[in-house]
This record gives sequence, C-alpha cells and structure tokens, in this order.
Amino acid sequence: MNQSILRKIGTVFGVTIVLASSILQSILFGSGNIVAYLIPFTIPLLLLVLYFSFFNLKNLYYLIVLTIPFSIEVVLPGNYGMSLPSEPLMFGMMLLFITQLLFSNIDKSYFNHPVTFFLLLFVFWLIITTFQSTHVWVSIKFIIMKCWFILVFYLFTVYLLNASEDINKILILYIAGMGLVIIYTLLNHARYGFDFAHSSSVMSPFFRNHVNYGATIAAIYPYLLMGAFHKPFPKYWRRIIQLLLIICTVGLLFTYTRASYGAIFLLPFVYITYRAKIVSLSLSIALIAIVLFVNFFFSNYYYMNYALEGRYTEFHADDYVKQLQATAKMRDVSTMERFYRWIAAYNMIRKEPIWGFGPGTFIFEYRNYTVEAFRTSVSDNPENSGLHSQYLTYWVETGWIGMLLHLGFTVYILIFASKVYHTCKDTTLKKQAIAATLSLITIVIHNVVNDLLEVDKLASLYFIAIAIIVHVDIRNKKQVNTEHLLTSS
Repeated sequence: MNQSILRKIGTVFGVTIVLASSILQSILFGSGNIVAYLIPFTIPLLLLVLYFSFFNLKNLYYLIVLTIPFSIEVVLPGNYGMSLPSEPLMFGMMLLFITQLLFSNIDKSYFNHPVTFFLLLFVFWLIITTFQSTHVWVSIKFIIMKCWFILVFYLFTVYLLNASEDINKILILYIAGMGLVIIYTLLNHARYGFDFAHSSSVMSPFFRNHVNYGATIAAIYPYLLMGAFHKPFPKYWRRIIQLLLIICTVGLLFTYTRASYGAIFLLPFVYITYRAKIVSLSLSIALIAIVLFVNFFFSNYYYMNYALEGRYTEFHADDYVKQLQATAKMRDVSTMERFYRWIAAYNMIRKEPIWGFGPGTFIFEYRNYTVEAFRTSVSDNPENSGLHSQYLTYWVETGWIGMLLHLGFTVYILIFASKVYHTCKDTTLKKQAIAATLSLITIVIHNVVNDLLEVDKLASLYFIAIAIIVHVDIRNKKQVNTEHLLTSS
C-alpha cells in the first residue's frame, strides 16, 4: 500500500481521535470525576502511541497486552464504563487492523477457519438482536466492544503468531504486568492482615472486585505451570516463572474466591479428561446435569422454597470458614443475590424468548422482573454488576439463538481443542495448546456463576487462548501437508 495514503489515513484517524478525546475530556471534567484530571496527560501519550504504531501494529498489540492488567475502570455519565488505557488502545488497534485488512495484502486464510466463522456468526446475531433492543445505543456499544475483543485478541493474535516464540512473548508480557498487580495487591492486603473483610477492595483500582481478580489469576495459572516446568525454556527463565507461580499461588489463596478455588481444583481432572480423550463424554454429562438441575429448580416454581432465605442471609466478614458454611446452607448473601437475579432472568426470558432484550441491556431492565421475596442486603447493586452467569446473560439479552450459539461455540471449541492437542506432533506447540485450553476452561467454569467476557482483563485472555488453539491447528495442518508432499515426492 502507498505510504502517502497510509499517512493520510493516519492523519485523519489522529484528528478523529483528538476530537473524540476532547469530547470525552469535556464530559469527564463536567462530571466532576477525579480520574478526569488524569485524562489530559494520557491523551497526548495515546495519540503518540497510535501514530507511531500505525506502521507497526505488532508493537501496539504488545503494548496493549502489557497494559491490560493495569487498566482502570472509569464510570462515565449515563452509567457507561470505560477501562483506561486499554479500551481506547483496543479501539484504535481495531480500526488500524481493519484498515490493514482492507488495504494491505496480508494473509487472510484463517478467516476460513470454523472458529472464525462461529465467532462472526455470533456477532451477526448480536447485530440482529440490536434492532429489537430496549436500549439501542447500549447494544451498539456492546457490539463495538465485542468486535474489538475478537479483532484484536483473536484475529490479530492468529495473524501475529508466526512462530511459537511469539506465543511466549504475548504470555510473558501479560503475566509480567499481572504479576506486578498481584504484588501490589498482596502488599496492600498485608496492611489488613490478609483478612477476608478487605479481600474485595485491596486490588483497587486495577480490579472492580476479588472475583474478577481471582478469575484472572486462575486463567494465567496454566501458562505458569507450563513455563515453570517446560525444559526448552532457559533455566533462568524457568526460575523466574517458578517465582511468579509462587506469587500467583499466594495471590490466589488470599482472593477468597470460591469459583477460582474450584476452577484450580478441577484443572488436574480436566487435564486427565483431555489425556484420556473423553472430553465429549464429560461435556455431555455436564450439560445433562445442568439441564436437569435448571429444569428441576424452575419447574413448578420449586425455587420459591428458598424465598425466605433472602431475608436471612449471612455475611461473615471476619470469618471465611463461617462464610463457607453459610454457602453450604444456601444462606450466604452472594448466593442468594444470584438467585435474586437468576429468577429475574427467568422471568425476562419468558417475556422475550426469541430476540431477548438486546446486547448489554440486562442491568437496565432486570429490576422490573425480580421477585421481592428473594431481595438481599446487596440488591441495590450500586456497582451495577451483571447477572452472574454468562450463559443466562446471553439468553436474556440475545434470546434462545444467542444462548445456543454461545453454548454451542463453547462446546465446539473445547472438543476441537482436544483434537488439536492429540494431532499435534510438535512438543512445544502441544504444551502451549493444552495450557491455552486449560486457561480457557477456567474462564468457562467461572462464567457459569459470573459474567466475565465483557471484562477486558479476562476477555483478552479468553480470545488469546482461542487464538493459540487455532494457531496450533493451522501450524499442525501445514506441517502435515508438508510431510505429505515430501513423502509423495
């Protein structure tokens, strides 16, 4: 592509960003948000980064990966959230990559991959449901956000991964940034004696709560295990990764996050499932069990048996063991608050089963469908957290088809990952494939009782893991074709 044309496009893009940044700056200053005072310092840096990275998207990508663990969520007027600096960088990266796809002669063969087709089909359905959305602009923003996650962390990652060393570079950058955040959180938590009461706030401002923080640590854990004991790595690298593994283990321990503990506990069993080639069977059993439970819980309004529990919830800030006991008795406040929102979701699904309420709209609509008997002490939801189930969220917001597309993709990618793992002959790629698969599974497990695919720190890891699996598949097919040509000649 002609360099002068590129510069013109870059100039137009830069001017657009300046205008958008100025508008954003005005809004933030007008809102009285303290974080707004940091914006004038970040905008010039952002513009410089975007301008100089225009001719080398790889450097911008690496910068985004490194800065994601440090991103800070800012609440904008109208209750819209934005993560700085990651989301503006991702948005810029998305536009630049689209420009490169349109005007540069780059390899687009991976667009024909079934995984790519599945993801694009899901985005297409999001666009369709937006026409029926109760909050169209919210849904449009949601789709744009979903597009930059897919374009940057899936499509560009696959495009970037020309060698296995690139996989290691991406993972090292993310883990290095996350390691610093964990150290910061541990030092902050140490001031309170690592107590349970402060476990949901000490990671601020980098994480909204301990659930997102714990889920992110759990998602990088398989990569650390791979790096800590993978002999092709130089010895000094393995020592550094082993130290990071210890830090992450301690960090995970003090998150007091039940879903993260459960995900890490299940990893060895999941690994055995993949080694034994019984992934399809295991997924079938899990899906049947979930369907039976949901049917039992909601049929004949059985869930109303737990209605009074919402009025007598327990929260033991000073004793995590008692909090676990309350969970076992179905009396802890977080479990009952999930019931409160899941029942609202059930009522919403009955109201709009086909199209849903529109992408990203649950938080604006669910209060009209709640059952007051399940209301808890945290039902005011000042932090505007979501439904606490990714699968139910897509069901509510995008209808039956949206939920089935997401669930179908989840099942497909986990079965596909097993095929990639067992057909791969390269030892290094094989280890990277299984580490990415296990990372992906930790996020899938968390998403049963949380909705984390709109959180930049976890959505990035989710799509990077998928990109690694697809990359290994492409590399393996090329290797097989090469061997076939050699043997046939």
